[in-house]
Amino acid sequence: MYADPSLLSKNKTMKKKCTVKLTDIQIEEGERQAVEITTQGTYEWTGNGYTVRFEELFDEGVRSMTTVRSCGGGCVTVVHRGDITTELTVELGKRHNCHYVTPYGELLIGVDAIEIVDGLTETGGTLKMIYSIDYYAAVAAMKEITLTITL
Repeated sequence: MYADPSLLSKNKTMKKKCTVKLTDIQIEEGERQAVEITTQGTYEWTGNGYTVRFEELFDEGVRSMTTVRSCGGGCVTVVHRGDITTELTVELGKRHNCHYVTPYGELLIGVDAIEIVDGLTETGGTLKMIYSIDYYAAVAAMKEITLTITL
């Protein structure tokens, strides 16, 4: 669901400060791990999608600037820059190979979307992604990421 075109034209941009609540659930080998953070960031409408940017702090002080872009049509990109560098594409109906670089090494992973619920509007909202991650074509984990944006 995108903003009412009469409120935001394709040539108009909007950028606002926001509060980002990130819930990250990973299920691996039958074990469920959940992490939830709340932080400040920016929320932007660029004429063809919403972009959320925020800093993420991982275990052991590892930091990354995270950019999540909802492109509509069941496609989301997640980009980390910093101590962790990734570019994940989560798209319904397509499996993507994505490069994942951490302080501990590099991986090529497969990402296959199971569900994307995009409730982002010009006033914030929620974006939920459920996808599988595989290494060498064997499913290693299920991920459920939910972003809630409050302006």
